[in-house]
Amino acid sequence: MARRKLGPRLLSRHRARTRTGRNGQAVMLLALLGGLLVWVGPQPAEMPAGPVCIAFVGDLMAHCTQSSGAQEAAGGTGYDFTAAFDRVRGLLSEADLAVGNLETPLDGRQEGYCFPRFSAPTQYADALLGAGFDVLLLANNHALDRGEDGLRRTIEAVRARRMLAVGAAPEAAQASIEVAGRKVAVLGFTRFVNLRCRGTTCPLLLHDRESLDAAAARVRELSSTHDIVVVLLHWMSEDRLRPSREEREQAAALVAAGAQAVVGSHSHVLGPARCLSADSEGDDEPAPTAGGMLPAQAPPAASTTGTPLFVEAACDPAAPSDAYVRYSLGNFVHAMRRFPTKLGGIDTVCFAPGKDGRHRVVSARFTPTMTARNGSRPRSFQAVPLAELEQACQGDAAARRKAGVDCDEVHQYRKFLDKQPGMVP
Repeated sequence: MARRKLGPRLLSRHRARTRTGRNGQAVMLLALLGGLLVWVGPQPAEMPAGPVCIAFVGDLMAHCTQSSGAQEAAGGTGYDFTAAFDRVRGLLSEADLAVGNLETPLDGRQEGYCFPRFSAPTQYADALLGAGFDVLLLANNHALDRGEDGLRRTIEAVRARRMLAVGAAPEAAQASIEVAGRKVAVLGFTRFVNLRCRGTTCPLLLHDRESLDAAAARVRELSSTHDIVVVLLHWMSEDRLRPSREEREQAAALVAAGAQAVVGSHSHVLGPARCLSADSEGDDEPAPTAGGMLPAQAPPAASTTGTPLFVEAACDPAAPSDAYVRYSLGNFVHAMRRFPTKLGGIDTVCFAPGKDGRHRVVSARFTPTMTARNGSRPRSFQAVPLAELEQACQGDAAARRKAGVDCDEVHQYRKFLDKQPGMVP
């Protein structure tokens, strides 16, 4: 049974509300009494020994048919996107923190919720909150589809539901959160935007050497005051399965600066995952078998049909991993049709302190998902674990039709996934 996530404690949307030490304790004033310095604050606590686990997903989109289906689900009097996450809610709630790329403004105005200039009703944020999301990346190419006012309204809609927005300066440049006794910083950047930002509320860009150096400097600064630093990047070209050399070098530079996770989006297809050390000069292309990671120490969990629900991975203990890099997690919820855009997944990455106190990657679990359209009304586009769809294909034809499962397509995606080096360890 999935445990109920209590939720992270917000330290700040930009900076900590109190100045905090390495172990998350508030730094209190020292009182001068009789010539002696006396500590009047709480004694520093030891670093919690257990791991902190963060779930990452890719693009959370809002195509026209998604919004029309949500309107139908609400009986025509509003919008209800809840069903989109019914099959993955438990997986997201198992993690201490859940992070996704919100690739649509939550404009909230009745100007048509459609592509190519995206907008979604604010009820989309209700569904994201209900699914278990804590942090949403706003730095992406669609951030300004409804202008800077739309971006500001998106920030407000996310915050009104006690989620955190990152990647839009100055209001939501970064997030600092206390999770399971550890301080986690989350930064977000995009390589491009569809419209030029001419005002004050803009997506944060990482598109050249100067912006990379600035991002790395910010990571170094945050790594001195936080236990875990996460960088979200909206970068790879659409439909590209492999990162460019420049993108591999950018990831390595951010890891060298102190980031323990670098997770990408934008390509709409699943990209490879690697474990990197802080002294990596640039990630090589994934090997066809290892994919930069080692097999699990124990067999993966399986469904009743024997199909793996997820794949465990462990970084090589002989070469300690400082960071986890997923170049792209593809799409999570959307209405795209072209192959292989329906494939995505959930990366659940766990971090724990070593003897030196620095948090490193201790495990990574990838759950492949596929966006499926349900077979009944109201229509919805759901993120579904690939193994569940494969299990449904073991049933009779009537059950498959009711579930809206295209088994030929499901088998095609499994075959594709198994052949891609580095996608699944």
